[in-house]
Amino acid sequence: EIVGLTVPATYNAKTHENDIALLLLRPDRDTGKFVPKTIKLATTPLPANAPVTTFGWGFTKKAAASGSLRLSTADEIQRSPDDLQMGELKALPVGQCQQDYGRDLKPGMLCVSGRSSIPVFTCLGDSGGPLIRGTGKNQELVGVTSWAKGCGLPNKPDVFTDLSRQAAWIQAARKALVPGFAEAYPKKALPAAAAPDCD
Repeated sequence: EIVGLTVPATYNAKTHENDIALLLLRPDRDTGKFVPKTIKLATTPLPANAPVTTFGWGFTKKAAASGSLRLSTADEIQRSPDDLQMGELKALPVGQCQQDYGRDLKPGMLCVSGRSSIPVFTCLGDSGGPLIRGTGKNQELVGVTSWAKGCGLPNKPDVFTDLSRQAAWIQAARKALVPGFAEAYPKKALPAAAAPDCD
């Protein structure tokens, strides 16, 4: 059960800037005694060409940027897979990503593309999923799935929120996130002219 949530006060749904959320979960009957393993959060930017892995439940067929992602480029109706998918990717140089996306690429975003002959990409249903660097005890969470233009299209890499740029917010927001909290953090103060009267 989700009992609390927050997003950055600077989150912008139109530009996908600061596209991250924290959820506070309440253990239930089946998970109350389970102690989850945590993963280290990245604190340094991901270098170009670094190998990474992503996981998700999103659609698995290529889809055009225009129209519905629910319909593949082969005019097939897309469905979520029955099993959790994983794929190997590599970080792209910022310059290359800027060539592909121009002004749509904002600070705090990182681009990735497949690193093998098997096409790997994110699509509808993958949002918020993890981007992991390293293996075993050396794993770190470097990003969360954010957006792309279409799914699996040439020169349209996947864009993730760069967690190294969110480390300070995550640390502060974790302290503020208590049961019943459901707002942006930090709270935006009302402008003086818009403040309600409290007579």
